[in-house]
Amino acid sequence: MHLFDKEVRFSCSGIVGASFPQAAGAAFAFKYRGEDNVAVAFAGEGAANHGTFYETLNAASLWELPLIVVVEDNMYADSTPKNMALATPHHFQRAMSLNVPSYLVDGMDVIDVYLATRKAVQRARSGGGPSLIEAVTYRFRGHFEGDGQEYRERDEVEVWRLMDPITRLGNRLTKLGVEKERLEERRRRAREKVDEALKFAEESPYPEPSTALTGVFR
Repeated sequence: MHLFDKEVRFSCSGIVGASFPQAAGAAFAFKYRGEDNVAVAFAGEGAANHGTFYETLNAASLWELPLIVVVEDNMYADSTPKNMALATPHHFQRAMSLNVPSYLVDGMDVIDVYLATRKAVQRARSGGGPSLIEAVTYRFRGHFEGDGQEYRERDEVEVWRLMDPITRLGNRLTKLGVEKERLEERRRRAREKVDEALKFAEESPYPEPSTALTGVFR
């Protein structure tokens, strides 16, 4: 969970809910320096139950920061069903109480997510302030490898598999006239990239033990 890449401006934190204030800090810097950048925070619906969610949206709304908060609602915080931890049906209702425009989207539909994201980015770059996107989605695998998944029924998973976003997008593009050969070429290239990444990881040497504390705050 501790990943960072300065070149593509990507980072994440091992602290649940930390992405909200961290992204707000980046958004504040963008606005302060007059840069045409937008900060995006991603978190699950469980992490959005942390106080950082409200504190961040309040500050971002007050200061009109170029921030987009994306809540990936897969209905389970680890193994806790959302209806056992959230008093309201959706997090976007909470965001709207802080005067933050919000979008509830089908997180299994690439086009739906894209359209909402484009609106939120345009709003942020035009000085309109923050937005929230709540994407209702699902995870087919457990919260971690080895997760017994006793908290959900197998049939539930299979029903959601019928809405796989990659399959749905492929079917939609086919109906819109995109050649099947073109789609298959894209799939082939995607598989090659994954294979290359796995090969690189498996063949890379282990780091020297002396580097274990490099970059660690002490």
